[in-house]
Amino acid sequence: MQVGLIGLGKMGYNLALNFRNNHHEVIAFDVNKVAMRNIAACGIRTAHSVTHLLSGMTGRRIIWIMVPVGNAIDVIINTLKNHLNKGDIVIDGSNSHYYDTISRAKELAKAGVHFLDCGTGGGVAGALNGISALVGGEKEIADYCQPLFQSICTADGYLYCGKTGNGHFTRMACSDRDHDGKPVISEGMRALHRYTGQAHWVEFTHAGKNPQGSFIRSWLN
Repeated sequence: MQVGLIGLGKMGYNLALNFRNNHHEVIAFDVNKVAMRNIAACGIRTAHSVTHLLSGMTGRRIIWIMVPVGNAIDVIINTLKNHLNKGDIVIDGSNSHYYDTISRAKELAKAGVHFLDCGTGGGVAGALNGISALVGGEKEIADYCQPLFQSICTADGYLYCGKTGNGHFTRMACSDRDHDGKPVISEGMRALHRYTGQAHWVEFTHAGKNPQGSFIRSWLN
């Protein structure tokens, strides 16, 4: 598939390579000229602006935004909506707050543009070797993009989470549980080790269906 990638930070840069390695046609843009030169040296086509990126794409366009959470996403979307065609698709691969996601989807829908939110897990290594993708949005559009998602995910790393905002909400819930729960589990395992001499480490994953590639492994002293 052809995909326009906006954002070549640590995650976006490796994601561009992941797309390429899985035989997708990537056109990338970032305001960082060094990142642009480096990714071009890897054989990935670049564009000098968002509008230039769009003009280089054909057919139904899929735009993947991979920039830090916040105002930058709104700036990009405001630019995109004036140049996208009805039926085009925007994917927010950041871990935005789901309230913001819902608002952005509504804004794009006015122009007939579809929006998917992708809670992305796996970190920088996962961006290169296989992410976990928790996706929210219209089921028909998610199904259309599913081959793209699955190709860049680890095995069983793709999960459709339901309506718009659910992907980012689910990712937020997973992150909160992991990061808030980790100190509690650490203390429990430390106490267990103190009194039994066992349990030097623990590996834990998300409850229920775990999107592979989105786990935390903790070695405790």
